[in-house]
Amino acid sequence: MRYEDTFEIGFGNPFPRLQLLSVHRFVTGLGLSESKILAIAPVLLVGDQVVRVTLFKTADVTAILNQHGGVRQHCIEGRQINVLIKDPNVEERFVRVFDYPANANMEVMKVRLPVSAII
Repeated sequence: MRYEDTFEIGFGNPFPRLQLLSVHRFVTGLGLSESKILAIAPVLLVGDQVVRVTLFKTADVTAILNQHGGVRQHCIEGRQINVLIKDPNVEERFVRVFDYPANANMEVMKVRLPVSAII
């Protein structure tokens, strides 16, 4: 399924969950006025808190992804949270590396697999 004029914001798995009002303040803090936002909808995932933001124009989505895309740390509800802003139309695949904790920072950690593991 293709999502037009849409981007996603992933907040990880904060405990307790973020309030929707805080999420709305965060979205408008990205430089979007309320008149540009069509909808902010939570995406139902098992662990992570993700919202899908739909705007009226594709140009606004492109500008947000160019300026704020990727993982960045923000202070929301008085907590430091790693926020991921991404395009939901780009399929991403993550591979779980054996013997590493689930909360390991994969951006910092680089793993070289032995040739025998690849074959």
